[in-house]
Amino acid sequence: MATAGGRLCLVEDDPIMGESLSHRFALEGIDSDWFRDAGSALEALRDDGYAVVVSDIRLPDMSGEALFGQLLEGGRVPPPTLFITGYGSVEQAVRLLQRGARDYITKPFDLDELLHKLRAIAPGLFPGRSTDEQDTVLGVSPVMRRIQDTLRQVARHRVTVLITGESGVGKEYAASY
Repeated sequence: MATAGGRLCLVEDDPIMGESLSHRFALEGIDSDWFRDAGSALEALRDDGYAVVVSDIRLPDMSGEALFGQLLEGGRVPPPTLFITGYGSVEQAVRLLQRGARDYITKPFDLDELLHKLRAIAPGLFPGRSTDEQDTVLGVSPVMRRIQDTLRQVARHRVTVLITGESGVGKEYAASY
C-alpha cells in the first residue's frame, strides 16, 4: 500500500523484531521495506527515495552508525533516521544525534512510542483518517457514545491530552480525533 508520504526503510537483522515491526507498519498503513543487513539497505537507499529510515545499530555486515556515515558521504542529506538498539550508550546516542540522526531509542521499546516518534519525524507516512471515518459511531452502548462525545469535544481545543489504557483499546484511534 503506497502512501503519498513515501516509504519507510527498516534495517533490522533480528527476524522476530523485523517481522513484528514490518507487520505493525503494515497495520498502520505504512509502506515499508525490510532489510536484514546494512549493505542491502544502503543499495536501496542510494537508488530509491525513502521518507524515513529505522535502523538497528548492531547489524551483521556493518554497524547502523557506519551505514549512516555512508549515507552522509559527499555531503548528501539522508532521509530522517531513527536508530533502535538493545546495546546503546549515551555517547553513541549523542554522537549520532550530533551527526544528524533524528532519534535514538533503546530496546525493548513500546511500539506506540516508536510510532509516535515516526509521526513526528515523517507524518506523511501515515495515511490520514477521512472525516467519514471519524464520524463513524464507535458503539451503541451509552459508555461508548460518551467516549465518542468526549473525544469530539476535546478535539475542538488545542490542548495536550494524555490517553492511557491497555494495549489494543484504541488509544491511537482516539488520538486521531
